[in-house]
Amino acid sequence: MLQHNTGILLYDMSKDQSIIKEKDINKKEFVALPSVGDYLSRQEWEKACWQKLSKSNKLLGLLMTSHERRDLVMRAAIIKGIVSGKSYRQISKELFVSL
Repeated sequence: MLQHNTGILLYDMSKDQSIIKEKDINKKEFVALPSVGDYLSRQEWEKACWQKLSKSNKLLGLLMTSHERRDLVMRAAIIKGIVSGKSYRQISKELFVSL
């Protein structure tokens, strides 16, 4: 089966200057997102889309900036610290985040 890829131009906003990058991604990955009209509410649609997106590292890497990825990793690390019983102060010192 032949798969068609498309070149997508992106602005890399993680640097002071905007740099255009070209990344290849399969069109079918975007087509696989559900249509808004298939859901009774936008909230249900967003939840369904997130479930699809969260399964695709390639799409997440394409859609998220390096700052967004860092924020997501930091949030997960903070939650992990809280769940493991660390104090907020200890988490703050380990991750260099404010209280």
